Amino acid sequence: MNITFLKLYITNEINSSFYNSQEIGLAKAVTTVYPEHRVNIVLLTRGESKTQQITDRVTLYVVKAKGLGHHGRIDLSLLKELKTDLVHLLADNMLYAPNVIRYCRKNGIKYHLYIGTLFTDSNKWYRKTLDRLMMARNIAEYKKSVVYVKTPAVQKQCQELGIEAKLAPVGLSREDVELSDRPVDEIRAQYGIPADKRILLFVGRLEEYKHPLDAVDVMRGLDDHLVIVGQGSLEGELKKRIAEYGFEDCVTIIPRVPNSEMKHLYKACDYFVNFNPDEIYGMSILEAMVHRCLVFAIHAPGPDYLIDDGVTGFLCDSVEEMTMQICKCEAAEDSAARIAERMHTDTGTIETGAMKETGNRGAILDEARKNVLENLTWDRLVARFEDFRF
Repeated sequence: MNITFLKLYITNEINSSFYNSQEIGLAKAVTTVYPEHRVNIVLLTRGESKTQQITDRVTLYVVKAKGLGHHGRIDLSLLKELKTDLVHLLADNMLYAPNVIRYCRKNGIKYHLYIGTLFTDSNKWYRKTLDRLMMARNIAEYKKSVVYVKTPAVQKQCQELGIEAKLAPVGLSREDVELSDRPVDEIRAQYGIPADKRILLFVGRLEEYKHPLDAVDVMRGLDDHLVIVGQGSLEGELKKRIAEYGFEDCVTIIPRVPNSEMKHLYKACDYFVNFNPDEIYGMSILEAMVHRCLVFAIHAPGPDYLIDDGVTGFLCDSVEEMTMQICKCEAAEDSAARIAERMHTDTGTIETGAMKETGNRGAILDEARKNVLENLTWDRLVARFEDFRF
């Protein structure tokens, strides 16, 4: 069977070397579990079209497209050219999704939808209002379609709108879960990170919706070092705030890190922080969990699904609460280390009063990695998409 993954979100930043592509990860799993299938991934760009062979049975097509903002549209005859039997449509709130659905029905092409969000994550009221008005057309078509969603929160939202949806969370590929075998001091030296500090890690676009400035704010109550991996329009404002707080020596900004190298950075850091209150899922959260970097995240649909609070990471309501929670964890670790030093034993066997409140760090890291390996890898999740089986 020829399967086409079609993502309607149009962007100029298609480079699978620098981010964990959900589409590529799922495509590899599909062709591993079902060797008789081929997968063509179609992503949209305003730049030039190009083709990349990912494996012998997975091909990536980057197609030049037109659109309104991020809402892309293309000539759908491409689906016939690719001899498509099934369309895996990453529909979300894309305006062109109903057109794709109708085209598939008209031309006898099977399809299903994969949805991470139904409405915009913009914090501007007028964009939210306009988005909900425009989504009426999409919702009417979604009700007639086979729908898979990434989180229980979206599944509940679909149910409230009369859309029947099945849960199929996002996962990691086999190669994404392999732990780094490099020494921590070597990794820190490579990136210019202090060897004698606890390190907080923020990974994400330096854009308003990711709240990167909060990463600097959380440092005000800590004696740690912050590493920021990302670039975007808020870079100037971010550097201004760093200077305002006198944190020039406490923050390292790295514009981009190849995806294959991220496992080393997770290993070299102590805590991973996420501040997006509308986080749809959180691939970086998933990566941090599997690579044993303790996660602290603001409550949002993605983190609320991925993290069992106090068991596989920590969920917080505010920057202030996150700072306090990190302080508690640090105090617990310091107390355990002092006791272990006196007792000449391993810190993992010590549980102080503070640790009882925050949980044992080693146990949390173990449980987080175990949960990802057992429940959130693509090889295990691919069976959730029932029509991939035929």
